[in-house]
Amino acid sequence: MKIENHNIVETLGIVAVVLSLIFVGFELRQSNDIAIRDARNEITEKRSDIAKLAIENHSHRKLLNKLSDPNTDLTAEESIAVSNLAQLYIGYWAINQAAHEGGFLPESIYEVYLQSARVTFTKYPYLARAVSARFQEVGVGAELGGMYASNTGRDRPK
Repeated sequence: MKIENHNIVETLGIVAVVLSLIFVGFELRQSNDIAIRDARNEITEKRSDIAKLAIENHSHRKLLNKLSDPNTDLTAEESIAVSNLAQLYIGYWAINQAAHEGGFLPESIYEVYLQSARVTFTKYPYLARAVSARFQEVGVGAELGGMYASNTGRDRPK
């Protein structure tokens, strides 16, 4: 009788451990789903913030028109604005890259964001130069400038 009770207790203990592991698995999955959602929301918010600049700010729209010409001459004030705009894009792309490297952004979605960066550099070639200049200012190489490097074909921003 004592051995049977011992077996029942052991069996119940094993069942409890298995159920606990299943519960932990569900909790991890839910946490991962939340992290994925939060990463995508952050990316969307950052992109929306950049888009709002052009929608809400007339001088920013004028600046974007100038940035479409790679040979444009900028005033000192415009140069400051472009440098800060480049930093906004760098931050946005860095969030994309970090989410992808962290496993929160699947390859197919990441490719969409890479294409978005390509389009941005094609549409605003002067901005590509400004991004490169920002990378040089802080000494960022290809290992940290992945989205930039992959979109310009450069190993290291120049």
